[in-house]
Amino acid sequence: MAYQLGIDISKYQEKVDWNRVRAAEVKFVIIRAVVGTLEDKLFKEHWAGSKAAGLLRGVYHYYRDDQDPKAQAKKLFDVLKSTGDLGELPPALDIEEINNPKLTVSKIKTCFEEIERLFGRPPIAYSRATVWNPKIGKVSWASRYPLWVAHYTISGWKENHLQRTANETKPTLPSPWSNWDIWQITDQCPARDYGVSGTTLDLDFAEEATLKRLTGKSIPASTGDTPGGGTIDPAPKPAPVGETFDTKALPLVTPTLSVKVLAGGLNLRQTTSTGNGVPNGATNGSLKKNEVRKVVEVYRYEDRIWARIGTAQWLVVEKRDGTKYAEFVN
Repeated sequence: MAYQLGIDISKYQEKVDWNRVRAAEVKFVIIRAVVGTLEDKLFKEHWAGSKAAGLLRGVYHYYRDDQDPKAQAKKLFDVLKSTGDLGELPPALDIEEINNPKLTVSKIKTCFEEIERLFGRPPIAYSRATVWNPKIGKVSWASRYPLWVAHYTISGWKENHLQRTANETKPTLPSPWSNWDIWQITDQCPARDYGVSGTTLDLDFAEEATLKRLTGKSIPASTGDTPGGGTIDPAPKPAPVGETFDTKALPLVTPTLSVKVLAGGLNLRQTTSTGNGVPNGATNGSLKKNEVRKVVEVYRYEDRIWARIGTAQWLVVEKRDGTKYAEFVN
């Protein structure tokens, strides 16, 4: 099963390079807008940035059982209305036990119903089986809401994490759902790999058909395509003699930009991290000499220039000392 990739963020992800998010083939983002009746301080900034990047967007509301459910729903609606933009995905109601020692079923039901009344569409339910089942149980009314399930079926962040999660595991669903619409697969993804500040990042899966059903829109074009019928500038000329490693221009990612391997057995890495001057990201395949692959992202980090050719597949193109392992070709 092929899934589209998403992220979810809040004020704790202070800086987001939305161009890098798009280059990482992220198609949708869900942004925290409200906690109880308090607006997330970075919501509007993240909301505008993700819109400019052309992502499918949704919001989530962190439910607080100690606050009035109708007031919470109204705050969520008012915050979104103030932006003049309700987004593409339905709003999500986040049901967790952190800061909620008690979860009152009748209050949660009221909050779902009030959000639906205000927004004119059923909200998404976010939770995990280990919270929902013992605290709320198999309530029949919940099954009419789309499910955003949290279940990290592979702990931590492992080699080939995305592929292994998709191909080898499936989430445990809270009652009474029999299917999921969005799956939060990890909270341990290296944030830097997606242009986000902080240490780790939440990643989500959704099927393309599900995103189309929930939004009524097509998924964003890959970064190698020309979005919205626009044009892409040609790749810059090679750096002139005398230009430093840190200042020379990197090639722009275009539909024709590729990378050709100059050294045999070149490892692909899940991340661009290094330790003691050596790449230490988990390996995710390898390429033979003279193999050519399409480039979806170019990144300069510390003493190396990297190219990404797929999800969590990075290779070193060049080092500061002039060593070349691959070259860009058009």
